Amino acid sequence: MTRLKLVLAYDGRPYAGWQVQHEKDTVQSVVEEALTRILKGRQVRIHGSGRTDTGVH
Repeated sequence: MTRLKLVLAYDGRPYAGWQVQHEKDTVQSVVEEALTRILKGRQVRIHGSGRTDTGVH
């Protein structure tokens, strides 16, 4: 298992918070999908050390 540290800054307004939610765009789901594409289909799961709830920015 490879472990990496990413430090992200983002505008959270268009997202339904950090954590993956069914049929909603979240920061976690968008980042995981992007990393999966970059890594040519290798499944990626990320874990945040902080979260952004809907409406917090």
